[in-house]
Amino acid sequence: VDACVTCHMAFSEEAGGHTVHNFMPDQANCVACHPDIGDYTGFDYRGMQTQIHGKLDSVAVLMGYVDWDTLELTLNADNLVWTPEEREALYGAVFVYNSHSFGVHNPDYANSLLDNAITHLLSLP
Repeated sequence: VDACVTCHMAFSEEAGGHTVHNFMPDQANCVACHPDIGDYTGFDYRGMQTQIHGKLDSVAVLMGYVDWDTLELTLNADNLVWTPEEREALYGAVFVYNSHSFGVHNPDYANSLLDNAITHLLSLP
């Protein structure tokens, strides 16, 4: 499967007589598999990215932060005091966040990781 190439490399532009691939996805490339994509702005197909953002915010709230953006600002701090159990839950959320697709690359897996993180955090004392 050429999934990366199909979405990212199909868009090209002419530059000095050469075709240049800029690796930026183009919504028009999605139509072959998702004919109703034209009804959406950007890549928030069926609200999937909105849902992922919401789950990232839920993880952050369960960790004691206002939202994911606030938590994300602290990820590289040296003075974090998270329990091993909190770090376990956060690992999947950070993985999803670091993909920078907010579920576009693999929505089922992203949702599963975040659902597991939320379930794990809710089970902590």
